[in-house]
Amino acid sequence: PLSSAPRTVPAVRSHEPARGPGWKPAPAGGVVIAANSGGLADEGKLIAGELGIPYRGAVAAGPGDVELALGGTGAPESYTLAVRDGRVRISGPDEAGVFYGTRTLKQSVKATGAMPEGTVNDRPAKPQRGLNVETARKHFTAAWIEDRIREMGDLKLNQLGLHFSDDQGFRIASDSHPEVVSAQHLTKAEVRRILALAAERHVTVVPEIDSPGHLGAVIAAHPDLQLRSATGRAPRGAVDI
Repeated sequence: PLSSAPRTVPAVRSHEPARGPGWKPAPAGGVVIAANSGGLADEGKLIAGELGIPYRGAVAAGPGDVELALGGTGAPESYTLAVRDGRVRISGPDEAGVFYGTRTLKQSVKATGAMPEGTVNDRPAKPQRGLNVETARKHFTAAWIEDRIREMGDLKLNQLGLHFSDDQGFRIASDSHPEVVSAQHLTKAEVRRILALAAERHVTVVPEIDSPGHLGAVIAAHPDLQLRSATGRAPRGAVDI
């Protein structure tokens, strides 16, 4: 029988079915990088570890291998994933696209134990696909945020908003004004770690610091900055600029 489309979230845009057993991770197989595609080493090591097979680097693909390759003229973040003759080849015009192809492979293997025979052609429906985390009103640990970044990568989301400040808190370290920083906050080392992981998973981090409103946490340390109206009313969180 013809193969069915892989089970993934989000669903792939196109799957050309074929007859065949598909591909399953096996000790004899590994992950290899095609010629002129050295920038995919991080993606290769990641998917190899997730599938429990060796990463072999820039060598020719053999039976049972997963080959990653840069090339083609598709849309940004697009990829083609072909399964035939007991091998997988994932190619795309940029590293993000190939990375998303590895996410399709990972999801399918985790869901059914295999990647079905045939060819997937996929690309994002929207250029911006994101998650916003409200860290000002509720503190979230660096480890929790890192777990969300890993999930975002698997779901092919590419923007993470971190709302660091509001009336309820200022949740990122500051060397110049440590007095405004809440007791529960992210250190600079934690933020650097978050940024590094986000880059690996092709997620752009968008920091948010409110001003001149929603600065109650700052005004608590500097009441002289409070804005007052002509009648003396003090709007919550508003700084006099």
